[in-house]
Amino acid sequence: MPITRTWIFRWVCLGVAYTILLHGCVSAQRVFPLSAVSNTIRPSSANLNDYPEAIAAIVSIVTGEIGLPAPDGTVTLYSNWMALELALLSELQKDAELMEKQLDAKAREKFRAGREERLALQARQLATTAPAVAMHKRIFINELLMVKSSWYERTRLLAHEMAHVVEKGLLDGRAAAPGRWIQEGFAEWVAFKVQDTLGYQSFTKSRENNVNAIARAKAFQTFPALTQLNAGDEWLTWVRTLGNEATYAQAFLAVDFLIEQKGLSAVVEYFRLFNKLNNRERNFTAASGEAMKTFEEKFDRHLRTLLGK
Repeated sequence: MPITRTWIFRWVCLGVAYTILLHGCVSAQRVFPLSAVSNTIRPSSANLNDYPEAIAAIVSIVTGEIGLPAPDGTVTLYSNWMALELALLSELQKDAELMEKQLDAKAREKFRAGREERLALQARQLATTAPAVAMHKRIFINELLMVKSSWYERTRLLAHEMAHVVEKGLLDGRAAAPGRWIQEGFAEWVAFKVQDTLGYQSFTKSRENNVNAIARAKAFQTFPALTQLNAGDEWLTWVRTLGNEATYAQAFLAVDFLIEQKGLSAVVEYFRLFNKLNNRERNFTAASGEAMKTFEEKFDRHLRTLLGK
């Protein structure tokens, strides 16, 4: 009996300690709205040294110079990964529930198998490795990782994630699959446009740096085609095996070429069309006026030209 009481006492103490720690984790966060600065204020990198200023400046550029719909939501900064993991898990579960509603009975049963374990693992991986994560109307910032970055890099990451918020807003938060190359490429395109306007680095220079990085990487490895960069699992596999040059850099150049050929409005319309139909090929054709396969072939030739081959 004394041994049993001792163990019960220890478990109670551990439970209380965890509750106190969890409360501290949840409270150790700061929340900022995605709001813009006054149109009379010209944002620049010279006076950006805190999150409210950076967020407001980026929103102003996204809605002003770039001309995208205003991002709606909040940016939450987490000072530890435990609170971040819990918040991410909650959002991932919401997305999973939305996805389930779009599946038939057989697919739903397969999707549910091991779902909780998958989501828990994904939340843990994101909370411990990603400096920033975007979901519908929310941007999550891992301050423990972000604090290591300069404000040049922080504004780039914030702009990248804000572009994802815009994408998800165009989808009205629906569980859709526009394709990772166009989602990530567009986020990179927006981030480089923001960096240009802030005066950190010109868009031309950012494009040049990406072309040079791809040229160096292609000298010793084969790149995946855009068709291999659509599904989330495939995207992550290529990122881990070949790095950013084969994925993010290539996706950015593809979206830059798409906007050059069809205009920014075509990309915006592409995302909006997923409100009616979750079909990449049909939506791409409707928004751009040509088949996705045709564009991919044109981009392949364009990329070879950029690389001087």
